[in-house]
Amino acid sequence: MVRTKLEEFLKELYQSNWTNTIFDTGKPKKLIYEHHSLVKSHFGHLLPTHHIMIHYPSIIRKMGPLIHLWCMRFEAKHGYFKDLVNKLKKFKNLPKTLAERHQMFMHHSWVEKKNEN
Repeated sequence: MVRTKLEEFLKELYQSNWTNTIFDTGKPKKLIYEHHSLVKSHFGHLLPTHHIMIHYPSIIRKMGPLIHLWCMRFEAKHGYFKDLVNKLKKFKNLPKTLAERHQMFMHHSWVEKKNEN
């Protein structure tokens, strides 16, 4: 039950065609309240993540759909640096080393693209 309510909420929340009329109905706030009630009844408490959900309707109203605010690409880029640190095993002047390696990687990928064309 909790999962289906969460899925319904997320489906509504991540729609890319939000309009102000959906906020006038109060549907997002109602879905959040129902979800939080179910989580409390099943698990007894809420996590900070659940509190952040309360702010989603006002964020969407101000900034637009949440799909425009996600940071997945930044997380993927961060993964490159984490992998590089594990491979290097060198921690002297790490920011400089990471910057130089990233510059070499980007240069190589641009040269490869140029040679393909």
